[in-house]
Amino acid sequence: MNTPPVTADLLSTGQRVLARNYAPGKLGLVRGEGSRVFDGDGRDYIDLGTGISVTSFGHRHPEIEKAVRAQLDKLWHVSNLYYNEPAVKLAVELTETSFAERVFFCNSGSEATEAAIKLVRRAASATRAPQQRDILTFEGGFHGRTLAAVTATAQPKYHEGFEPLPGGFRYCPFNDLDALEQHFDGNVCAVLIEPVQGEGGIVPAAPGFLKRVRELCDANDAMMIVDEVQCGLLRTGKLWAHQWEDGVIPDVIPDVISDVASQSVSLSRRAVRGILKTFSSVRPSISRRTYSPIKSGSLLFWSPRR
Repeated sequence: MNTPPVTADLLSTGQRVLARNYAPGKLGLVRGEGSRVFDGDGRDYIDLGTGISVTSFGHRHPEIEKAVRAQLDKLWHVSNLYYNEPAVKLAVELTETSFAERVFFCNSGSEATEAAIKLVRRAASATRAPQQRDILTFEGGFHGRTLAAVTATAQPKYHEGFEPLPGGFRYCPFNDLDALEQHFDGNVCAVLIEPVQGEGGIVPAAPGFLKRVRELCDANDAMMIVDEVQCGLLRTGKLWAHQWEDGVIPDVIPDVISDVASQSVSLSRRAVRGILKTFSSVRPSISRRTYSPIKSGSLLFWSPRR
């Protein structure tokens, strides 16, 4: 079957000028509408991938378009050197509807994971030596493709060619309580876990597994990072996927708010206390981001209370 001319030209040019870090299918998409995307030759397709768990509201959602256009007429970008109204309002929505007391905005799931790793390590540095700041993650998980995030991803296929990898990570079989007990000791400062593994094959945590992680974290003065980049924000029927397990309150959540690739790291009182302790002697610049008010503004149409 011959590829139509507009699509063929787009594919040919893309293959010539884009880095080959992915192997995209032979589609050249030019626009989207709701759950459908269209190529340059007018053929339409159902978008079952949602941009890898991003466009959960579909393409060109009218309320999102309205919010983006409204913000474009106001303020585009100021980084985090100043407060801006959309970010503050969105943070209020997130903190008032979750466990979190503070929110750190960033630009991607990997960046959110990196920030969470830095935050728990920084908090642990107040009371722990470097060799006591291991982060425990789980086989089959996926946490991103930046160097620390890909190291936290306990899948060797993602590690190949990027050695030497950062140290301080240990891996445990998922949903194995005995292995969890064996891998957990006083040198673990945090656990990083997905309530539902995405890359691992859509595998939910077994009943009681998240709760036991929480109990071990409490017993060892470690923090629990719940990675909900792919399963949070109502994708499982609750606002956060970890809420299906009673008694599980995380310290940190790297999460994605769907639709304009807007990410956040939500912090509990415990995480905030631990991190702010270190700021008494160190200036608060452990993580910065160039996060646009347009992204925050575009999401103000959304509220988990609606």
